[in-house]
Amino acid sequence: MVYFVRELHGWWSEERKEPIHSLETLSPEEGYTKLEDAHARYDQQRTFRAKGGFVHSFSVNFFGKKHNYNLIAF
Repeated sequence: MVYFVRELHGWWSEERKEPIHSLETLSPEEGYTKLEDAHARYDQQRTFRAKGGFVHSFSVNFFGKKHNYNLIAF
């Protein structure tokens, strides 16, 4: 089993009158073999985004409610 870390951004384009989605894979092409390594990369990216001014973080939860929400700050 391998693990991947991806980041999805979405916004509304007034010009195109449609939502725009940008998906970026933040893990190596072959993925992470350890869940702990994937979590570390995820936490690193959240810290990077918080330093850049982001305050909302959503992540998929496959074992419970639909998603996890965290207010992030640095």
